[in-house]
Amino acid sequence: MLKKFTDFGFEPMRLSPEQFRTLARSEAARWAPVIKAANVTLD
Repeated sequence: MLKKFTDFGFEPMRLSPEQFRTLARSEAARWAPVIKAANVTLD
């Protein structure tokens, strides 16, 4: 799996569960206005 991600140009991040939780929350807050403005849906 790691090779697939790196083949696509992703850089793996080794984070603790708490660090990942913090990152996920900050990214959700960062992108929520963009997603709402673009009227993006998951269906």
